[in-house]
Amino acid sequence: MLHCVLARIPLDFYRMAYRLVKRFLIIAHLYAGFALCMLFVVWFVSGIFMAYYRAPTVNEASRLDFAPTLSTQSAASSLPPARVGALTSRWQQVEILRLGEISGRPIYRWRARDTGWHSAWADTGDAAEFDTATLTAEARRWLGTAYEPQYRGTYREHSQWTFFQAARPHYPLHRFSTGGLGAREVYLSSRTGEPVVATTPGSRLMYYLGPGLHYFSLYFVRNNDSLWRNLVNWSSGVAAATCLVGIVLGLWQMRWRAFRQGSKVIPYTKPWMRWHHLFGLWFGLLAFTFVLSGLFSMNPGRIFPSAQVPSPLARAYMGPMPAADAVPSPVEVAQAVGAQAAVREYEWQRVRGNAVALAVATPDQRTLITHGAGGWQFSLPFTASELVRHLEGLEIAGIVRSEWLTAFDNYYYARKDRWLPLPVLRLRLDDSDGTWLYLDPATGRLFMLSNEGTRLRRWLYNGLHSFDLQLLLSRGLTWDVAIWSASLAGLALSVTSTVISWQWLRRRRSRTAWRAPRTTRSAH
Repeated sequence: MLHCVLARIPLDFYRMAYRLVKRFLIIAHLYAGFALCMLFVVWFVSGIFMAYYRAPTVNEASRLDFAPTLSTQSAASSLPPARVGALTSRWQQVEILRLGEISGRPIYRWRARDTGWHSAWADTGDAAEFDTATLTAEARRWLGTAYEPQYRGTYREHSQWTFFQAARPHYPLHRFSTGGLGAREVYLSSRTGEPVVATTPGSRLMYYLGPGLHYFSLYFVRNNDSLWRNLVNWSSGVAAATCLVGIVLGLWQMRWRAFRQGSKVIPYTKPWMRWHHLFGLWFGLLAFTFVLSGLFSMNPGRIFPSAQVPSPLARAYMGPMPAADAVPSPVEVAQAVGAQAAVREYEWQRVRGNAVALAVATPDQRTLITHGAGGWQFSLPFTASELVRHLEGLEIAGIVRSEWLTAFDNYYYARKDRWLPLPVLRLRLDDSDGTWLYLDPATGRLFMLSNEGTRLRRWLYNGLHSFDLQLLLSRGLTWDVAIWSASLAGLALSVTSTVISWQWLRRRRSRTAWRAPRTTRSAH
């Protein structure tokens, strides 16, 4: 029946519809391209900078490298956690507990679930308060300059360099600077005395040229989460549609019959239009996937699940908080560790309600301390059977396969300043989501979860946007060549659209000026 109705429609109607649709797509691509052409240029240029610099927050490796070596005297003079009133009053809320050293004194630092970081002097149990003199000494150590660090006041989210999520549990931050145009700056935590954010003239420039431009990462935008998300989502969404329309038009406008005739298949004779058409055919799909994957990075509508372990599962795996007096004292940890050099801090954790301790030198050098028949003692990393045993009784599906990862693969990897432990145990579960669990044998932690949704996002975002493929990452400069080549290709396409838009605007202005009525002076 539908075929009969369509057959009765005049051929002229189809021709008219064909012309109208094509004209509509051309006008839509023209005006959208005019509005977004400079944004495309900015995205491809800033993407190169962002590939090498992300944020000025102090990462775990730098934090530990800056921390003084924890001396045996500090451990010997430290009270057990159960005797530190400020700590035990929040004991059930403690997520992370560490013992470090600052200005020659041992200090407990802990992060509470709802109130961020806190600290207390381990030799007296008193709450730690950091005055300007103490922090000035720490700032001088960080800045490493002969000039006296200048104190610049306290900051929260109302600064370009302090609005980051990682800095918020440390608010307020104390800012110190070397002064001058080429100032080096460090922001120290008012709660722990540790460096949280650090900038140099080079890192500030890299940030502005990278994340600052790439996804509008300026504090007055990022602090308004709704504004920022709408700005990124709508700009990348419209840009992706513009690229898709451009690809359709690029193929539609080609003279396909010219292939057999040996004549030009590109219908344009003006240089910039011709190059824009050619670059669109060559790199249009690349630009489309780049912009679309940028949209996926925002997880619009939460279409992709999180890779974090769900809170109920994480709490069940850690188990109930052991009593404070069941946690090993610093003296017991020091005795178990022995004469290991350059231990920067002790850290206490729990696995299924059992306390364990770590002597940490670097993110990759962590000594496990567990309780055995002879008391607290040095322990080898957890075995696969022990880690699997920790999962018993939890509401998870059966384990289909377990495997040790001693090197990164396409689903578990770290790049640049991101750190992930190796080796790890990956467990594949027999459930409808295809869940994978990652456990760290050095600590016993269940720290990451992957399922079909997160792995799909991994390809649609990281794979298409950052080229995070082990085929490229594991081959030296191959990844750099791929990023630069793709960025320059997208930039070439964007520049041609910018020039075309500018030429079109100039013609419009000239036409408007030519049509403007002339005014004559009235005679008096």
